[in-house]
Parts: sequence; structure tokens; C-alpha cells
Amino acid sequence: MQRATILLVEDDVTFQKALARHLTSSGYNVLLEQCGAGALSSVRAHACDLILLDLELPDEEGLSVYRSLRQANVESPIVIYTAHEEPNNKAAALTAGVDDFVGKSEQLEVLLATIANRLAARARVPDRVLGAGPLRVDLRAKAAFLHDRLLDLTTLEFELIRILVEAGGEVVPRVDLMKRLWGTVSEPQRDRLDTHVGNVRRKLGTAAVSLETVRGVGYRWSS
Repeated sequence: MQRATILLVEDDVTFQKALARHLTSSGYNVLLEQCGAGALSSVRAHACDLILLDLELPDEEGLSVYRSLRQANVESPIVIYTAHEEPNNKAAALTAGVDDFVGKSEQLEVLLATIANRLAARARVPDRVLGAGPLRVDLRAKAAFLHDRLLDLTTLEFELIRILVEAGGEVVPRVDLMKRLWGTVSEPQRDRLDTHVGNVRRKLGTAAVSLETVRGVGYRWSS
């Protein structure tokens, strides 16, 4: 069985080398970079199955590096691994769309289990791209492109677009959307749905695609 390759982006060289030894002994190939620019160069030169990314790097903040990687069409799962474990940092990272967030205070077994789960999930996701006019939805990368330009979407906004595009132009009732996005139906969720729909429309701009409201029923995708 081929060993998965992990790109470890960490500026503390001593810590990086120690973690790399653990990852290697756990059966992974490991590539090492200490900055954001190095991470971008490495993914262009090597096939990486997963990226471990620190939040604090010498040349660029970790979430900015994450966005640059996605804009470069990097599809590999990206896991934030950081000592900055505060809830606001975790919330910001997950909202930005990272695949997972692990604090360095966690036991090594937690990190290894997260890596294994993300690699297994990636293997189960089909290489499937949905198309709707100039919009392309990449299910593996969890990314949407409009005229080949990556849309800056939150995880929930991507899910909203995916559900509607998969419906193939059929109306998706508001109740169904709320259940699929949050698992519940309530007045606060109705307001949240309206907010997210508005955000998606704003990010689409005046493109020849639209998220249409079917009054009293729900929404559908039009292209």
C-alpha cells in the first residue's frame, strides 16, 4: 500500500523535526516547510495527500496561507495544527473552511487520528465536479469556481451552493435546506438562511448564474 505524503508547515524547526519523526514512524512520508511561500512551492512540486499548517508563520498568517493554497487549486485536506488554540482562532479557521483544527496541547494520538480520518474521508469522496453554466463545484476540494475564479466561500455557503446545484434546477424547500444545513428548523435558522443566501448572491455578483427565490417555497439554482 502506498504511503500517504504529509506536508508539515511549521517554523519551529526543532518541533517540526520531532513531529516529522513521529509521522514517519506512523507510516507517512513527510515534506517539511517553514513558511507560507515554501508551502506553495512544495505543493507545486510534490503530490501531497494532507497538509498540516501552523497558524503563526514568519512570512504570512496561517489562514492567509490556507486561502492561497485553495486559490492555487490545492485539493488536499488542510488541518490547522497550532499552539494558538483559543476558541476564536478555532472558530475563524473552521469558518474559513479548513478541514480540521488540532491544538498542540492535544495528545499526539489525537493528531494521528485526525490525520487518519481526513485521509480516509478523502478516499471515500468521489472525484466529481458539478457544473451549472459558468459555475463549477468541486466536491473533493469543497470549492466552487465561477469562470475559473475561486469563490471565497465559508463551509456553509459552499454546502448551500452544492445542495442547490445538485438539485438540478428543482426547487429546494426552505425547510429542507435548514434541516440539511443545521439539522433543525426554527425562526433563528430561517433568519440565518436568509443571511447566507444574501452572502452567496453578493459573492456571485452579476454573473450569468443566480440563486432564485421561489416565494413561499424555497430556492433553486438557475444558470
